[in-house]
Amino acid sequence: MAETRTYGLGTATIQQLGASVEAFLRTQGGLEVEGAAGSDGYLVQARQRSGDWRKYVGLDKAVQVRILPADNHTVSVSVGQGKWIDKLGVGAVGALWFAPLLLVAGFGAVSQMKLARDVFNHVESYLIVNGGV
Repeated sequence: MAETRTYGLGTATIQQLGASVEAFLRTQGGLEVEGAAGSDGYLVQARQRSGDWRKYVGLDKAVQVRILPADNHTVSVSVGQGKWIDKLGVGAVGALWFAPLLLVAGFGAVSQMKLARDVFNHVESYLIVNGGV
């Protein structure tokens, strides 16, 4: 499920904002990040590094950020959170077989929600510095 917010760009461009989100997810989130500018905006996808043990216990993270132009020098930022089904599956197994996995899956879900909030906070901070929001 994606959450969308609209911001004023100020002096920033969509490409600059997208590159900033990429750098943030790479450095702060420690994620594998891919980003691309298109004719209609900027797309950033990030996920936990491959082969990481966290994916097996529901602690992995994935996020997709879409930055699209809106009206009057504003931008629409959508943050989609991935891997919810994995966390639900780990939680179900935990509830039926090994109770600590239920706690781990819950922690993973909370961590995933925090990542989305962190992305929005970064976007707001970046745009404030550049005269937007």
